[in-house]
Amino acid sequence: MEYQVRSRVLKARQILASGKNYDKAGELLAQAADITQRFTRTDLQPELLSITAQKLARQQQFAESEALFQQAREIAAAQHDTAREATAVNGQAMLRMLSSRYDEAIPLFEVAHAKFDQEGARFGLRAVDNNLAICYGRLGDFERALSYRQTLTKLIPPSVLQANNVGEMGSLYLDVQQPQKALPYYREALQLARKYGHSSDTARWAGNLTLALAAVSQWEEAEKALAEARELGPEPRSLVFLNIAEAEIAIGRGHFADARELCERVIRSNPQNTNAIWTAYADIGKAWTGEGNREQGDKAFEKAIGVIEASQSLLSGDDYRMMFLARLIQFYQDYVDLLIARGEPVKALKVADSSRARLLAEAFSKSEDRQRVGPVTDFQLKARSSGRTWLSYWLSPKQGYLWVVSASKTRVLLIPGSDAITPLVEQYRGFIEGAMRDPMTDESEAGRKLYEMLIAPAAEDLPKNAAVMIVPDGPLHQLSFDTLPVYGAGKPHYWLADVDAAIAPSFGLFRSPQSIRGRPRPALLFGDALSPTAAYPRLRFAAQELAGASKQLSARGTKLVTGKDVRPEVWRELKPDDYSIIHIAAHAEENRARPLESALILSPGKGYRMLARDLISVPVSADLVTISACRSSGARVYAGEGLVGLTWAFLHAGARSVIAGLWDVSDESTALLMNELYSGIAKGDAPATALREARLSLLTSPYSKPYYWGPFQCYVR
Repeated sequence: MEYQVRSRVLKARQILASGKNYDKAGELLAQAADITQRFTRTDLQPELLSITAQKLARQQQFAESEALFQQAREIAAAQHDTAREATAVNGQAMLRMLSSRYDEAIPLFEVAHAKFDQEGARFGLRAVDNNLAICYGRLGDFERALSYRQTLTKLIPPSVLQANNVGEMGSLYLDVQQPQKALPYYREALQLARKYGHSSDTARWAGNLTLALAAVSQWEEAEKALAEARELGPEPRSLVFLNIAEAEIAIGRGHFADARELCERVIRSNPQNTNAIWTAYADIGKAWTGEGNREQGDKAFEKAIGVIEASQSLLSGDDYRMMFLARLIQFYQDYVDLLIARGEPVKALKVADSSRARLLAEAFSKSEDRQRVGPVTDFQLKARSSGRTWLSYWLSPKQGYLWVVSASKTRVLLIPGSDAITPLVEQYRGFIEGAMRDPMTDESEAGRKLYEMLIAPAAEDLPKNAAVMIVPDGPLHQLSFDTLPVYGAGKPHYWLADVDAAIAPSFGLFRSPQSIRGRPRPALLFGDALSPTAAYPRLRFAAQELAGASKQLSARGTKLVTGKDVRPEVWRELKPDDYSIIHIAAHAEENRARPLESALILSPGKGYRMLARDLISVPVSADLVTISACRSSGARVYAGEGLVGLTWAFLHAGARSVIAGLWDVSDESTALLMNELYSGIAKGDAPATALREARLSLLTSPYSKPYYWGPFQCYVR
């Protein structure tokens, strides 16, 4: 009897793997189920239910498939059959992955991984790791997905599984808009699939190769790969991407009506595949634009944006939501390029700004600020109300734009793209931070070029001592603009001497700042923690720094928390929302892989790390939060969200402005700078102005090199 069941299950599995004749597979599974019922073999039920659920999933009957996987999971758990329980959980996770709900799939895959590991099921572990790599890749966590892929490469022998792993490596590069790097992986996957796989496997990688070839405009090769994929008979769930690939070829060939028809078919037939839907809308937009119909093209692009934003809002965690938009930023870049080429710079700025700081904007739209946060309809009005000229940067790999917005005009300037700017930023950071060199005595070619690229084009709009608001993009989040050397006519000097600059996440997030002067609320001074480990010795000058701030702010009243009381669990109890100024003097620890796990290092208590993600949940309405800590500005730049870490967390919690540092610096020089900062604050200067004056004061001290004063930035909203 058991042989009769297993032979039918095996044949059904083979049919499902081939991607053809699902009805025959269903008949075999129904026969196997009938045999198990007649002989009351309940131990075989979980396996039969799971394989039947897999068949339904391949036929895109997700609700019915979910019900069977859940039933299989419950029966297997009751029977203490860990292996089959793991299979059912893995199936549930697969359903979420196929529905583009990657954030929901990951925790289920992790449960399946633990159960397969408990059973020593190596094949199951590899399958789960493959799926986790797909999920992290689709969410935009390229590094983690790549790590899974590289590990699997060492474990899998030449086989169809290796074809899938190599092919998905190509998909990682395609997702981050590097189709040239994707091509060799797809070609290798196609060769392996031809040798070891079913025709459906070969069709899958021929289809993916088509997408990469279309992305680099190799139309003839793309058409050949597409023809092979269609001839081999792909699985139904692969057809959507073949239709998209064919549409993109049609656009490249100028067959715009054909492209629209293919994309509309994708939208109608794949209501749960949001990735396919927004891609299809974007291609419809390109097709209409190719025909010269701007109005219809814009409507399609706006529908694509709507799908992207709705998909992002449904994700369960801030980490996933940031990664998701970062992966899709190429769409915004393409649309901005198109609008600039059409001579619509203001509309292009609206699209660019709509992609920025979305999670921060969403947080404030739910708060008392909701009337002041949202899409900008008049950029010049925003510049007028802020009292500053705005420099808003946008960097695609090959081309960048700088919008200069004042109260009276808006203009856009072409600047180099991130491919040219990124290495210069890294070189200049190394010059002033790593080597501690002084560009006033030792000329920096990288600094010169950055000034000429980023600032000089806007010089006519920036009179001496102009108040400036900078909206950075990409690598520019890591640049201290004020440290850039001005080597033109006259005496060389830092740009700091020319402007009073602050940094904003976006136009849409900014509201006009109010002066701190006259506010009745006191200041909270928090720091000088005990050393929790040898890696974080007590800061020698933290006590001096806090004492200086306390003296400067004594007129408004201060609460000083130091030593053993500076513990993570104390933060909420202090009710930081009651203070208008918060100063934190502590070590900081950045976490680039998980920026929201960047931490302030405090005295030992219930742990000693106060994580950025924990700070978000404690309301803060301070006009100024100063994080006098190493590398406190942020740990990682996300396209669309900006620099994420401790500064981002405090802005998210409600702070109006945050002063923080881009790199490690002496706490002795920091104590002097902070004393000058709060002297200006006590006189009524706005935070950005007070910071500028404090930095200028260090130019005539032993700490005149930009290494000492350059890292501190004022971020406002």
